[in-house]
Amino acid sequence: MENEELREVLLDLDHARRRERLLRQESEGMLEGLRILTRSQNTRDVFARLMHVLKNLIAFDHAFVLRERKQGDLSVVAFTDRIFAQGRWQPGKLFRRVLAGRPVVLFDTGKVAEWQQQPPGIRERVASALHISLETLHSKAMLVCVSQQKTFFNRRHIDLLQRFTPLASQALHNMERNEELRDAIARAQVLADKAEAANVAKSQFLANMSHEIRTPLNGIIGMAELAMDTALSPDQRHIIETIDKESNHLLALINSILDYSKIQAGKLQLESIPFDLRVLIEDVVESIALRVKKDGLAFTSLVAPGIPARLLGDPGRLRQVLNNLAGNAVKFTEEGEVSIRVKLVQERSEKVLVRFEVSDTGIGIPEDRQATIFERFTQADGTTTRKYGGTGLGTTIAKQLIELMGGEIGLISAANEGATFWFTVTFDKAPPALAAKPAGDEVMAGLKVLIVDTLASSRDILVEYLTGYGCEAHACDHPSTALDRLESAAAASHPFDLLLTEIRLPEMDGFALASRIRASAGLKNMAIILISGMREIGHGDKCRRMGVDGYLNKPVKSADLEQAIKLVLGADNATPLESRPLITRHTIAENQAAQVRILLAEDYLTNQQVALNHLRRAGYTVDLAENGEEAVAAFARQVYDLILMDMQMPVMDGYEATRQIRRLEGPACSKHREARRVPIVALTANALKGDREKCLAAGADDYIPKPLKKHELLAMIGKWVDAPPEDSENAGAPNTTVPSASEATPLNYPLALEEFGHEVDTLMAVLTEFTDDVMRRLPKMRAAVANGDADTVARAAHAIRGGSANLTAKALAEAAASLEKAIQSGAPLDTSGMLDELEGEARRLATFVGTLGPDT
Repeated sequence: MENEELREVLLDLDHARRRERLLRQESEGMLEGLRILTRSQNTRDVFARLMHVLKNLIAFDHAFVLRERKQGDLSVVAFTDRIFAQGRWQPGKLFRRVLAGRPVVLFDTGKVAEWQQQPPGIRERVASALHISLETLHSKAMLVCVSQQKTFFNRRHIDLLQRFTPLASQALHNMERNEELRDAIARAQVLADKAEAANVAKSQFLANMSHEIRTPLNGIIGMAELAMDTALSPDQRHIIETIDKESNHLLALINSILDYSKIQAGKLQLESIPFDLRVLIEDVVESIALRVKKDGLAFTSLVAPGIPARLLGDPGRLRQVLNNLAGNAVKFTEEGEVSIRVKLVQERSEKVLVRFEVSDTGIGIPEDRQATIFERFTQADGTTTRKYGGTGLGTTIAKQLIELMGGEIGLISAANEGATFWFTVTFDKAPPALAAKPAGDEVMAGLKVLIVDTLASSRDILVEYLTGYGCEAHACDHPSTALDRLESAAAASHPFDLLLTEIRLPEMDGFALASRIRASAGLKNMAIILISGMREIGHGDKCRRMGVDGYLNKPVKSADLEQAIKLVLGADNATPLESRPLITRHTIAENQAAQVRILLAEDYLTNQQVALNHLRRAGYTVDLAENGEEAVAAFARQVYDLILMDMQMPVMDGYEATRQIRRLEGPACSKHREARRVPIVALTANALKGDREKCLAAGADDYIPKPLKKHELLAMIGKWVDAPPEDSENAGAPNTTVPSASEATPLNYPLALEEFGHEVDTLMAVLTEFTDDVMRRLPKMRAAVANGDADTVARAAHAIRGGSANLTAKALAEAAASLEKAIQSGAPLDTSGMLDELEGEARRLATFVGTLGPDT
């Protein structure tokens, strides 16, 4: 009896030890599982190691984790044997019960449908299975342990797994979070790639579209400028000037939109080139003052003393900011004053901090709306857009540009009390400028120039400009062709003097072409001016490093091109290329400020525009007075090289203004100005006998009858400014007669040749192209008549009329005008007789042109 009791006690002790050992193993397994969770980074590795721990505790053969996918299927996400990932797992009755949270033990899997459908490789490995659900973040999952022995699993295994499932669930949580993170990173990377591709595409699109839009606009502006240099009726001149003005306005708008897009994309950079601050301010004030035609509105400026004149920065962007702010000030100010003030805030050895203020007496900005004034497409009051126009983009771009310059911008204003926009910029001091003295007109005569541009209209405009200066102009559309022609001309001892090349060229851009030329022993000293259809930052610095002489942006104005060429040719040849000043539009503006200053006294707006157009294109600095009283006041405060005085003006006429100016030149005022007689040229619409004497008696030195002709006006200025005759009494109006032509000829060839600056080749090329075009139009016009298409006939007749009138083909112009007028009158389209007459004149002109030659 005692032995049995002892045996029972020993058995109980043995069971207790085994239970202790199992509990210890389970506890150690749980601890190991926790360590695996906290230390491992790879979630699949976590499952593999957890399965290994479980296997040591339960001694099953394999385990795997099934997770329900969105479409309802089950997929294996972790396993001890890859074979289970190849199974056909469907959420049948068994799995739905497990996924609902009830553990299931199968003692014989061969009797259960879900296991019977598995591939042989899986069925061979599984005789019994234990299924237990796991908690997941977004889906349902289960842990499946399998054995090759039937009836392997028991209650202890279920209890152990239920205690172990939190670890497996946490591992599954980690796996899902990692998957989500990977998916998020992958999506973010895809979005980033798309965004970058979109940014690249957007930048490329903007650059290409800007180029494509600006290219025809540049052509329109250039052709409008050429048209304004021809003989036009007042209505025609008004139309052309409107086209020119609106085209420039559209170009400015496109530039603003492009600038804004570049700033938003972080692609806009700033230039750092020398410029004269005072000249820049004067230029801004002058350009805006010319547009200010509001009664009672004054426009003034002041650059405080002590600010260094020469600074390093981006004058183009600074000018853009000032133009935006000053333009807005003018727009929102009906009367009072608009002013630009420039102050020195701080000066150090190499830098200066400058404050700019643009003030007005306009409608002002309420305090509660000032915070949004620099936001894009925003104005202080939405109704101002309708009343004053504008996009609200100017102040936004101004703010962003100033911040790019490292400065600050703000405003001080109140409703109905005007506004002051201010900004600060720190500039580096620039070294003293090398002299950029322009060459004389005689140097331009016979100058051999090669133009390289892919666009035919750009080449035509530049050729027209150059032939007008007396140059020998050649053109081509490809850089390789240009190199061949340059090298051939140099080898033939008749080299080109100047290359004008667009930067955007096929195969080899303008910089590469310039580099090839500078590397060539026979071409390296040739002058080079690069022309860009788009303003790109860094071009100026690149030009200087390469020894390029000049850099201009399209649209290139005739006067700017002429001055640029003169400044390039006037450079000191002894100075190394890399040390010479780069000629840019800023150089031209600064140089013009130091040249001839003319006072124009004229009250009629159209006459002002015509005269200012001629004078500024010729490179003169011009101040405007709108009546005699303003002219006298201007003369009292400024020294002028010449005065153009309209004799019929309000307030004080030109006769009295001339007399008062002569009195100011007397001894009483000699100590205040240079003791010399300023030439005064009278402008008068009268050309009757005695008018000249009356003007001279008032104190004028010469006179020009209206309407003003460009060549007569410039000849008169050259006469008095460059080499004034000693005896002004012998001066008189220029000879305004033009060569005559026989009525029998279809073209006034002498007059046409004069209008084309006696460039026979240019005139012949234009005449040939025109007559060819007319002959091509005639069959189309006859077909249009047969089809009853009056609009096509009228448009063709209008084009022929305009072209023939400009070329002095009077008879053809009259025939085309008659045909156009008949169609516009609404009469039936029975124009065969008129069309026959037009065709006859066209053939007569073509025959006549065919007889012309270089010695005609």
